[in-house]
Amino acid sequence: MLGVKVLQTSLSAAVLILAIVVIRTLAINKLPKKTFLILWDIVLCRLLIPFSIPLRMRAYNGPGNISEVLAQEDIIWIVPNTSLQYNTANIVPAEVAKAPSTPSVVSPFVPNWSAFVLVWSTVAIIMASFFLVTHLRCLKKYKTALPALPVNGYVFNRCLREHPIRRTVQIRQLDTITVPLTYGIWRPVILLPKIISSKDEWRLKYILAHELVHIKRFDTLRKWLLAAALCIHWFNPLVWAMYVLANRDIELACDEAVVRAFGQTSRSQYALALIGMEEAKIGLEPLASNFNKKAIEERVISIMKTKEATVFSRVLAFILVAVMMLTFAVSLVEAEVEPKSLGLFRKAFGDDVYKYADSINEIAEESAAVVTEDCTIRLQNIIFTDHNVYAIMAVEGELPEDFSISGRIVDPEDTPRIPRWKYMLFGSMEEIGYQDGVRYFLCSATITDWLYIKPQDIDEEFIKAHTNPDSDYLKYESLKDCEGKTLELTLNLNGSKYILTTVVTNVFTKNIVFYPEPDLYDGYCIEEIMLTPFELKIRGCSREIGEHSKSTGEYGNEWIEPHIRATIVLVDGQEINLDYDDRRLFFYQRHPISVIRNYDTSTGKFYRNWRFSRWELDLSQVAAITVNGITYRVDRQED
Repeated sequence: MLGVKVLQTSLSAAVLILAIVVIRTLAINKLPKKTFLILWDIVLCRLLIPFSIPLRMRAYNGPGNISEVLAQEDIIWIVPNTSLQYNTANIVPAEVAKAPSTPSVVSPFVPNWSAFVLVWSTVAIIMASFFLVTHLRCLKKYKTALPALPVNGYVFNRCLREHPIRRTVQIRQLDTITVPLTYGIWRPVILLPKIISSKDEWRLKYILAHELVHIKRFDTLRKWLLAAALCIHWFNPLVWAMYVLANRDIELACDEAVVRAFGQTSRSQYALALIGMEEAKIGLEPLASNFNKKAIEERVISIMKTKEATVFSRVLAFILVAVMMLTFAVSLVEAEVEPKSLGLFRKAFGDDVYKYADSINEIAEESAAVVTEDCTIRLQNIIFTDHNVYAIMAVEGELPEDFSISGRIVDPEDTPRIPRWKYMLFGSMEEIGYQDGVRYFLCSATITDWLYIKPQDIDEEFIKAHTNPDSDYLKYESLKDCEGKTLELTLNLNGSKYILTTVVTNVFTKNIVFYPEPDLYDGYCIEEIMLTPFELKIRGCSREIGEHSKSTGEYGNEWIEPHIRATIVLVDGQEINLDYDDRRLFFYQRHPISVIRNYDTSTGKFYRNWRFSRWELDLSQVAAITVNGITYRVDRQED
């Protein structure tokens, strides 16, 4: 969120500002003044870079993907649970019974920042407008200046030799200003007041040298950036302090460069010229580099104390800049301590786990834990994807030798005699960690088509064969449609069965979704078009019409049931044409497609689902979807 990012950036920069203020107080006249310009530039980078580089601190290192897990020995297979009756009750520890009964998704607490963003943006815009309007007013005045050079070319050329500049520099005179100033970045202009004449050659050489140093160092750009940082971080008092001190240091560093260019003997004359210009100063030009600024006493003292830089001062300045650069780099990196659950899940997914981070469910149901005399077992975290279930199971104590696990997904309204809906689970359970007396197991299972499995056929060879991703028993539908159903894991402990249950929720799925404009079609509208790797879903509502009744002679109301024709266009130009007829069976390159349709005569709501029976569509190869002649193209920039 924008408010969080701005606040975090401002706080990290505040540490750098405090460090520079302390260094400046102790060593303002002992270090080269340019050192402080570099330090302020580092802070500006921190304030104006609106992002941090995430650095994930990993809590667990292990195999990088699920195939490595399944390839290891000593794993426990998860077999389909084909039993329809359970006679044993769950045994739940007291501390679990006090936990909430619904699962929660792991996500950081994010406060409501809308009020902060509103106030922050309002003040930032007001301040930016102030700087901009003030500058534009001054610029309008500057444009009336006349080109002139009230000094012989020798003085100006000498200054240019001392401070060579590739950009073209103009010198103009203006009778409405009383002090010299410089404006412009790429085409800089030095403005001189008309009160300065060619007879003031001793003063002009210092003025021109001073302004040329400003131009050479892009100080006008630096002032713009300081103003931008102040507008963005106006709520931070340390940024205000930085704005004042950095503007002073710009002048101090410029004074130092002029003194060193003309020699130590020029300090008194330069200080006198500075004092004379300060006495004549009036007006406000916040985005121009003035010859004179506030804190004149500090500048005069600094000029008189200017000395040649020693090896020690240069080395110390280099160390300070290096340390500040390192601190800046550290502040730019946002350390993210990886939660334990995320580290454990990396056992299955490797670095791909981070895309599932928002889909990790923290399990807290009472029914997700069981206690026996020998051990306590609880479901801790679960990730549901289109085809798979990945669960972290925490075990305290020893598992018995006859331990086994089976699983399925069922409708909560199932009855022993009439199973309404379910999937079987094939997979494995393998130990992946140990900490503080708790063993952590990763349960990895794939949903399978239960209609084709007979309990008597399930043996060890059958399990190994059908945990293969290419197994014919895989269920080619998404668990997204199963949200609200129940995951059951049946544990066999010392001859007794215990059931761990939790709700299927927060399923991670891939899809392409379009929301057409209303009234796009004649007689009906399509509200949503969703394409997943397993099916195309179209939802909509038809228009209510009147129909004349021959028996009564009156008009009644009915709904139009539209005929939907859809085509999936692939990037290579191939087309998957979808329609429906009485057979409800279609094929694409010998792959079956079935259609499910429903229509509510009371509301006019309808849907069409084309399911890719036992095959999967690669969404990265989809270029567009055409529905009844209207094409919706996939924007790959959003991927």
